Parts: sequence; C-alpha cells; structure tokens
Amino acid sequence: MEQTVKAPPSTDIHWPSVLQLGLSLLAISIMLGMAVLSGVAGLVGLVDRSTGVEEIIPMFLLAAGMLLSCILLAPSVGYAAQRIIGPDSAISAGISRFFELVSRPFTRPGLLVLLLPVILALGYLVSSNRALAWFILPVLHIFAIGVPVLWLVHLGTRGLLTASPQRYWGIFAAGLILGPSIILFAELAAMFIAGLIGGIYIAMRPDLVQELYFLTLRLGSGVFTPDQMLEILRPYLMKPVVLFSIFAFTAGIVPLIEETFKPIGVWLSAGRMLAPAEGFVAGLISGAGFALFENISLTTLGTDWTSTVVVRMGTALLHIVTAGLTGWALAHAWSHRRYLRLAMTFLLVVFIHGSWNALSLLTAAGDALDLVITSRLPAVNLAAVGLGALAAIMFFVLLRFNAVLKENQ
Repeated sequence: MEQTVKAPPSTDIHWPSVLQLGLSLLAISIMLGMAVLSGVAGLVGLVDRSTGVEEIIPMFLLAAGMLLSCILLAPSVGYAAQRIIGPDSAISAGISRFFELVSRPFTRPGLLVLLLPVILALGYLVSSNRALAWFILPVLHIFAIGVPVLWLVHLGTRGLLTASPQRYWGIFAAGLILGPSIILFAELAAMFIAGLIGGIYIAMRPDLVQELYFLTLRLGSGVFTPDQMLEILRPYLMKPVVLFSIFAFTAGIVPLIEETFKPIGVWLSAGRMLAPAEGFVAGLISGAGFALFENISLTTLGTDWTSTVVVRMGTALLHIVTAGLTGWALAHAWSHRRYLRLAMTFLLVVFIHGSWNALSLLTAAGDALDLVITSRLPAVNLAAVGLGALAAIMFFVLLRFNAVLKENQ
C-alpha cells in the first residue's frame, strides 16, 4: 500500500513584505515618540500660566498629527505581517476582518466632507480659548486635514482599485514617510548649495558685505516685533535679485524636487509592467501620503488655523493630482515606451506646481510687501484668483482621468 507523502510547507520568505513591515514599524516608533514629546511639551506649557495659548496649541496639533500617522501606518504593518504569516492562518483571517470592520465608516467619505464646514466653524470658535483648545482643536485638526485627502483619493480611484490592500497601504506608507524624507534631504542640499552660491556672490561685493554687517548690527541691537522686523527687511526683500532668488527656489527648485520623488510608490514598482490606470492610482495614493505629511506639519492657530486648513485642502489636491499624472506617465513609459509623454507630463506637473507655489507666495507676501500689479490690482487679489482657477482645473482633471481610465479598462 502506497503512502502519500505531504509536501512540507513553503518556507520562502517574501522579503519585500519584511522590508515593508520593518520600515513601517520603525516609522511608527519614531512618530509615536514625537507625539509623546510634543504632548508632554504642550502639557508643561499648559501648567505654566505665563505661556500663551499660541505657543501651547501647536504642540498638541503636532502630537495629534503624529498619532494620526501611526494609525494610518498600522494597515501597512498588518497586511505585510499577513503576507509573511501566510493567508491560511487564523491570525491572517483576523487581520483581514479587523481592517475591514475599522474601514467601514470611511467607505463613503463624501458624507464626511459635508461635516467640514461645522468642523472649521468649531475650530475657529475654540482655537483662542485656552481651556478648550488644547484638547478639542487637535481632534478637529485630524478630521480637517484627513477627510479632504481621503475624499480626493476616493474620487480619483473609484473603479480602478485592482491590487491587494497590502500594496496600496505600502504605497501610502512610502508616500507618507519615505518620499518626504528623501525630499527633505534633497531640499536641504539645494538650500545649502544656494546659500553657498549666495555667500560667494556677497563675498565678491565689498559693498554688500558692509551693508550686511550693518544690518546684522541693527538687528542685534534690540528686540523687534514682526512688523518692525518686516519694515527693517523690506528694502532688502524688495531688491530684484532677492525676489528672483526666492521665487526661483520656491517655484522652480522645490517643485522639481518634489515632483521627482513625490510618486515614490510608483518608482518602487519600476520593475513591474504597470498599466496606465495602475500607475495613476499608485501616484494618487503616494501623493496623498505626501499631502498628509505636509498637512500634519500645520501648526497655526486661531483664525490662521481655519484659513490655513482651507488652503491646505487645495494644496492636497495639487499633490494628489500631480503625483497621479506622473504615475500615469511613468506606467505609459515603462509598458509602452512613451518616454516623450513622460517628459512632457513631468514638465507640465512641475509647471503647475511652480505656478501654485508662486501664487501662494504672492498671497502670503503680497500684503506684507505691498506688491501690486497695477495701481488698482494688488498682487494678493490676482494670486487668490489664480489659485482658485488652478484648483478648479485640477479637480476637473482628477474626475476626468478617473472616468477615462475606467472606460479604457
């Protein structure tokens, strides 16, 4: 009588999942530590009655943002662990059931968006109240920065999600952690190089060296309010070479760096033959991670909190759409050798991002520096109209791309 010999269970280790698990756990531990430190700093300031509310609340907002990041990295950890353990274990089944249950309230983010006006109004009311703001505003903050990102991703990916949850959460984790880390390093390097070039230029001009010396003496001679500091610096900030340098870096170098590394989740799939729709979805999700990272760093207060949250919604739209377009173009290049399309798309998204940054800079500095286009058209008004038009165009592109890619599937 022949005996059937059972094959031993596979011992192959899926190393990409191990890497995803390890990096996600490392990111959670770092962000959890930052959340604790920020929260403790906020509590210390809360006990010290001499500390103003404008100094306390940013600490609690940062702590809330870090905790939100930890929560959003948990699915990346869970699904990576599930892949390593294997699909047949009870633990894997429990992981799937848990995340399915937790995600149910967020499957229709359009309903959550309807609550945003109420959230913004409550935030405006409590932000200047020391007794309420420190524990109410962080909760509102999480909702206000997270729901718009969730809704935009939902609109862009409807009907296009074909891969596993592990893949999508891994892409999001890369956009939230890996992309910003690379971008921060690249931007600091660019700032160092720009500062070095500026230092060499100043050193070659003895008159500028002397002028800078006297400016340093003046600034060190007392304590100035922000308005007084602006009045002192205004003549220097209004110089053409200074304005050009600021706009060139903000609207040129920064978009070039960010649009290169923002779709990091797509770059990590370079060995796969992605369909254009897959590249678009991966880019959207990676851009959403980066947008959320930027929103988490939002630490303003009072009326500034409300207005800045609204502006960040538009910025989130920018990051999500441009990363999606780059992901779509990368997939076309890899699968259909459309490299010219990739180059043109990349130049387009850099131009869009640069225009957004330039208009945002005009909005922020227009009033302070009294910049005008004509005697009847302040620069800040023109910039606000331009930002609104760009946001409307990008929202249309998001919806249109989703519709076209669904038709072509």
